Amino acid sequence: MNKVLHTRSLEHKKSQYLIDLVKHDSGKHFIRIVQSVNEEGKFSKSEIGIRPSLVRQMILTLQELHEQVPKSEYEKGETLSPARTKKIVESYLKNVSIKDLMLGNDCSEEDILQILRNASVAITEEKLPKSKRRMRRR
Repeated sequence: MNKVLHTRSLEHKKSQYLIDLVKHDSGKHFIRIVQSVNEEGKFSKSEIGIRPSLVRQMILTLQELHEQVPKSEYEKGETLSPARTKKIVESYLKNVSIKDLMLGNDCSEEDILQILRNASVAITEEKLPKSKRRMRRR
């Protein structure tokens, strides 16, 4: 049985990508990418396993191909820079509300929650606890 050691999730429109670091029964590690697409009620799932020795070359190839895509084909606000993502996480940890992060970064609530989940940040309720004491008038 394969054991998942670490998981990251990326969501975009109708697709979700799970990227796992998996330890095989033989003791060797590999990267597994699972794409789930839900389009008009039809659900499809694709999976690919990548050996660790190929990861660096695959990243370089993807970067080269990424540079060849015209900038006009990118959607506005599609991705956030690592620095901006880090700033969102740091702000949330300093008790900035999700609503304020949404307004300040021009992102949806789902985007903010996804960033926090990917950074392994515990998401808490934003309501203040109710006091057990009654307020007295003087």
